[in-house]
Amino acid sequence: ILALASPVFRDMFMLPQAPVSDSGNGDAKTKPEDNAADGDSDVITVTESSQTLQVLLRFIYPVLPPILNGTSSDGTIKDAKAFVDGIQPVLAASMKYEMTLVTKFLCKKLIDGAEETLPNGKVIDSTLALRAFVLSCRLSLRDEARDAVHATLKGRVAGVFLPELRNITAAQYFYLIQHHTSASQIALSHIKDTKDLPEPYNKMVYCSAGCGKSATEPDKTAKWWVTF
Repeated sequence: ILALASPVFRDMFMLPQAPVSDSGNGDAKTKPEDNAADGDSDVITVTESSQTLQVLLRFIYPVLPPILNGTSSDGTIKDAKAFVDGIQPVLAASMKYEMTLVTKFLCKKLIDGAEETLPNGKVIDSTLALRAFVLSCRLSLRDEARDAVHATLKGRVAGVFLPELRNITAAQYFYLIQHHTSASQIALSHIKDTKDLPEPYNKMVYCSAGCGKSATEPDKTAKWWVTF
């Protein structure tokens, strides 16, 4: 199963094995795996933790799928930071070992979580999309990074600091801010009048006496909105 799921492991299994040794007393020759305790078998050391490998392997073997960190038993994301921190080593490992199906599943889970909007119109966590963008940049996932940038439009980016932002380049962060600026300009260009804004924003930017415009021009947009 592992060889079918990962070309990297498949190639590992094709490496020359330790020669079969003779017991020297006429008994049947022992297999390398029989002498594992004596160090006769080849051992390949991997850099991933046992926890990461356990989660990764549960995706490909016929057992119950793993419950990712920061999620509930039904897969709902409960903690954005725990979710992204937990998915990062597993996603990196799936890419390293070329487990394409697992990589696609984890990428979809990451972006779906960032894009999901609750029934009340809010996002699960205002930082989830930003964290997804940072992770996508770190793993050179261009399509996912682009999707995550679009998802950040549902939340606030300017003035928000996450320690993970230290792991991306200035160019990547500039692209993020530039996308927000461009999106804001496009949105404003489609608003011909403050009445076009949905409730309650249309009233918030509507000028009344003392709001910065002349009291004789109550139908004008508030000065703070124009300046902003």
